[in-house]
Amino acid sequence: MRPLSISLRDSNEFFKSGSSEGLDFIKKQKIVVIFRQPEKPEEQYIFNTNWEAILKDVSNLLTFQIDEHNRLYIDRLPRSFPHILSYLESGTLDFSALNEEERRILKEDVEFFQFRNLQEVIKGSSQMQQIVPSCEPQAMEAA
Repeated sequence: MRPLSISLRDSNEFFKSGSSEGLDFIKKQKIVVIFRQPEKPEEQYIFNTNWEAILKDVSNLLTFQIDEHNRLYIDRLPRSFPHILSYLESGTLDFSALNEEERRILKEDVEFFQFRNLQEVIKGSSQMQQIVPSCEPQAMEAA
């Protein structure tokens, strides 16, 4: 994976920036990922993790709003984010523990957030290749 160029505030409110490979202080810092429903902004889903997990896979997560307190805001339902975060933190994801609908949603969310490594894992999984996207019409058998 190519190193990312990032900038963050440290505990003294000073900005530090550099490569994701060279800034160990960033990897250990906590980040709060907050999902908000666009139609119900008061309803929030909160996930606590650290930058090391977020930076393990290239994605578009860093394009969302991040405030000065290391809170990342995403205006959508988290749907399969608990599974994605578990994968980022542990490096494994048991597709067999998910039903077909959960696997379909996971695949959609991974594509939405553009997690490159996880997309490759999904492409290589026979369980995930059997999923038919909900937006594609399914063939109907003649009666």
